[in-house]
Order: sequence, then structure tokens, then C-alpha cells
Amino acid sequence: DDETVAPAIAGMEITGEDLLAGDTLMYDTTSRTSALKVLVSGEWTAALEEENDWCGVTQSALPAQSQLLIHVSSNQGPDERTCRVMVTGGGTQRKLTVTQLGSTPALKAAPEQFTSLKADSTVIRFRVITNVSYEVDIAEGEEWILPLERNSVDSSTFRFAICENGATNRNGKIVIKQTNGALTKEIPVFQQARNPEY
Repeated sequence: DDETVAPAIAGMEITGEDLLAGDTLMYDTTSRTSALKVLVSGEWTAALEEENDWCGVTQSALPAQSQLLIHVSSNQGPDERTCRVMVTGGGTQRKLTVTQLGSTPALKAAPEQFTSLKADSTVIRFRVITNVSYEVDIAEGEEWILPLERNSVDSSTFRFAICENGATNRNGKIVIKQTNGALTKEIPVFQQARNPEY
């Protein structure tokens, strides 16, 4: 009776800094390893849907450390490449999509949009995945979207403060532009109005 029993985890939850866009991991052309936490009751497994020579998965062997490591090697080719990792456990299966850019100029963001923000003030963050130089701006007239200081260690992740909203829904956008080039990526931002009964 004196023992504390942890509640069972329903299903499976996978979290990590590189999972900014649902079940998608996106990388530039360089080699990288992502560490993801897998929260699940009981045993779990992870494997590539199809074997390839550029992406690999490893499960942590340490007790009480449910960690999935995804390794990608550098992409020397011109084309973007994609593979899938199947994670099974807790009676469920999750499919993670791994995408890596090639040398062909590309400009992506993860997540690609923020369209379900509540009226309260909040902070959003996204990662820019690219193989070109770029700059990030807020569309003119969007004073309610405020840039925050960037992390010096991870310069590809951007954070913006979203101010509290009033009685009207509002739309804005964050614009990523290639420096001295034509590539552009717009990130839509939609914030709901405050409930008038609040």
C-alpha cells in the first residue's frame, strides 16, 4: 500500500527539438543526429520502412531512457531525399517522415503555419531548413508579432511573441527571403478573437 505506482501511458508520445512539424523531421544538407523521447507503456521498436545508405535509427540501451536516435549523413547530391521511420509500441504505430535537402536551392520552414492560435499572448517558434543565405521579416503592419532574441547555439530556430488579441480575428505572416535570390517562404499566422464574455 505504501508503493507509488506510475500511471500507465495511453498510446505513445514522441517529443524532441527537431519534431517541429508534427511527425516530420527536416534537415539541411549536413549530417546530423536527432534525439527523440519516446513515452510509451511497455516495449517499443523503431525501424526504417525501407533500408537506405543515408539514414539510420538507434534505440537507447540505457534503462529508464526511452530515446530514439535518428542519424542522417550529409547529402552531396542535388536532389532532396526522404525516408520513413516506423515506431511501434503501446498498441499504436507512428510513422516519422525524414526529409533532407540536396544542393538544389531550397527554403523550408517547420512548422509551415500557425493557424489555430488562441487570443491569449503566446510564443511561437519555427525552424528554417535551407541551403541558401536568408533573412526573416514580419509583414508590414503586423505589430502584434514580435521577434524574440535568437539562440546563439541554434541559429536556425526563430521565436516570436504573439500579443494578446482583442475582439477581432486577425491574420499576419512571417516572411523568409533568400538573400540576393528569388526564393521566398511565407508562414501564415492566424489568431482568434477574445470571447466577448471573457
